[in-house]
Amino acid sequence: MMKQILNEWRTFLSEGRNPGIDDQLGVPKELKDGDGFFGRFDNATGVFQAVKGQKSSKTDKYKIKWQKYVDKQFPNIEKTLNRRIELATQKLTELKAEIEKNPNDKSLLKQQRKIERKKEDAIKTRSDWLGGYSYGAFKAIGKVEAAKLIQFKIQQYLHEAPEKDLEFMFSNLDRILEFAEETRVPHSQAPTGVCFYARTTDWWMFGDAFDKVTKPLLQAAKKKFIKSKGQGYSLPPATEPDPVDLSGNVSDERSKELADQAAFFNDFYEKNPQYLNPTIVKKDEEEEEEDPRNPK
Repeated sequence: MMKQILNEWRTFLSEGRNPGIDDQLGVPKELKDGDGFFGRFDNATGVFQAVKGQKSSKTDKYKIKWQKYVDKQFPNIEKTLNRRIELATQKLTELKAEIEKNPNDKSLLKQQRKIERKKEDAIKTRSDWLGGYSYGAFKAIGKVEAAKLIQFKIQQYLHEAPEKDLEFMFSNLDRILEFAEETRVPHSQAPTGVCFYARTTDWWMFGDAFDKVTKPLLQAAKKKFIKSKGQGYSLPPATEPDPVDLSGNVSDERSKELADQAAFFNDFYEKNPQYLNPTIVKKDEEEEEEDPRNPK
C-alpha cells in the first residue's frame, strides 16, 4: 500500500502538479522541460530537510544551513514537540478511565474533546516541522523564525535554479506576484486562501505569509540577483503570456480531480513526514516539556 501511494505521488508530480500554470505565466517552451519552471520553484521552496553531517550539494545547501541554525538555536525542539504529544496522550488515557467511571459527566467529555484537538494540533505541528514547512516553524518557534525559514528557501532557489529560470522569474516578477494573488483558492490545511491555485507544497509561505514575508523577500531577491551580475547588467524584457483559461488549461472535472489529489497527498505527507526523508525521524528519549527557546 505504501509503495503504491509513493508511486502515485511521483505520477501526480510528473503529470499534473501544476497543470497550466507555466502556460498562464507565459513560460518559454525551453523552460517547461522536466518539472517545468514552476515545478522547480516549488521543489526549491517546498520540503526543506537535512540531517547532521549531510554533505552539501546543489539542491540542499541552504537546507543544511537551516538545519544547522535550528540545531544551534533550538537543539531540543523535536523532543519538545514529541513531549507535547506524549503529555496529551497520557492525559487522554487518564480521562478515559474517569469517563468510564462517570459516563454522564459532560465536563469530562468536553475536556476530552479539548485535549484531543490539542493532540491533533501537536501532531500536525511536529509533522510540518519535520517536513520543513514554514507553518511548522511558525507554530513551533514563532513567526520571526518562520520568516527566516522562508528566506532560506528563497536563497536555496537562487542557488539551485537554472540561470534562465531566474531571468524569467525576475523579468516577470511583478506579473507573477499579481498572478499569485489572483489565483488564491482555499486549501485543505489553510484557514485562508493560498496562491497559485493552492498547488504549492509550502502552503503557509504562499498563504498567510505571502503578503508580508514571501512577496517582499522575492522582491529583495530580484535586486540581489541583478546586483550579483555586475554593473551594466539588465534583465531580459518581460514576456507576454498567451491567453489561456484560468482553470489550469484543463477541464473543470480534471481540475477538481487534481485539487483532490493534491489535498490527499499534502495531508498524507504532513501526517507521515518520514516518507519524505526517513533519515530525520527518530524516537527521542522522554523528558519533561521545555521551552524550545530556552533548552536545558
